[in-house]
Amino acid sequence: MTQHDVSQWPLVVSIIDSATLKDDLREVAARWRDWLSWNEPFAALQIFSACDEGLLAERDRALSWWLDAQRRQIRRNVVALASVIPCAHYEKVPHMGTHEFFGIPTATFATIGTALCWLEARAFRPHELAFNRAAVEASLAGVA
Repeated sequence: MTQHDVSQWPLVVSIIDSATLKDDLREVAARWRDWLSWNEPFAALQIFSACDEGLLAERDRALSWWLDAQRRQIRRNVVALASVIPCAHYEKVPHMGTHEFFGIPTATFATIGTALCWLEARAFRPHELAFNRAAVEASLAGVA
């Protein structure tokens, strides 16, 4: 089951159980719709339990209609999106390093620490958003 945590807002953390992702897509879309409706800037960190090219392609196909409908709100509110894929799967999944998604910076990483460094540099500092890295790291202790 996918878990979402907004306790470190303006960072949204989603811990994605790859085994149940297909079943969780409606709930994931509903949560994103909620966050976007707050009309506040935020960054997102997605942590996958496992990942492969097929899973990402299936997720993208299933959510493409929803993403297109939310494009304007995503551009207005999301300042960056980082994804963490476990080291064992990282090399198998196509990723392009840092690129843009609907005009927002996105990147894929093998570790949470590297993703948090990138988010701090690309999202929180430039947009002058509150970010307590130590608190985020403590809340993620034991994950991946």
